[in-house]
Amino acid sequence: MLMTASAERKRLQRAVWIGGLGALCLAGCIVDDGDAACGDNQVRVDGEGTRYCQCAPGYIIDVTTNSSCTPCGENEEVDQGKCACKQGYTRPSEGAACMMSALGGACSDDNGCSGDFPTCADGYCTSACTASTDCEPHWVCDAQGSGKVCKKPPQGYGMSCETSAECAGNEAAFCEAFRSHTCQVQCSQSAPCPGDWGCCDFAVMVICIEPASLVDGACPPGGKLVTP
Repeated sequence: MLMTASAERKRLQRAVWIGGLGALCLAGCIVDDGDAACGDNQVRVDGEGTRYCQCAPGYIIDVTTNSSCTPCGENEEVDQGKCACKQGYTRPSEGAACMMSALGGACSDDNGCSGDFPTCADGYCTSACTASTDCEPHWVCDAQGSGKVCKKPPQGYGMSCETSAECAGNEAAFCEAFRSHTCQVQCSQSAPCPGDWGCCDFAVMVICIEPASLVDGACPPGGKLVTP
């Protein structure tokens, strides 16, 4: 059956919309341009020109089906589309359950810390480091006296958002609403990133990137390093 020009145009628009949405929903979204209800452990997001299902808080996309949502384990939380240990917990080995640790525990001096996290910095227990990759995910290897220690992530970093108003008041005060929809730390030559994080200029935004996300010390594709 021949398709009218109007119908063909609508079909192409829907295809472009679905393709663009898929690029944004790399983890946590299930594209759905119909009116059917979302599945178990999913919530619907309705916006101007957009309609899709995403995993409910505490759930992530099941990689085996790519269409259902699975819950994070005990002492875990969703972090950028993956299940990660909550602050104060760590995995003794890859794939193991998150166990309580002394990391981030309150202290007033080094006598209040022990084990793998013997140093008291900024009022919590932590450990020495040479680079942020020595620390827990998103923590920062920064100066402490004559050495360096792992410090907590910038306040608000990685928090879900749709506008920068939701990030206001935090160190991570800018909402990256193009792909990750998370609060990020802005930077410049006069306002460098914490520790060894890189300041990357993506034209539409200038934000701090963790060393683990830098590519051989350079910004991800599309970004230009402003300060190391």
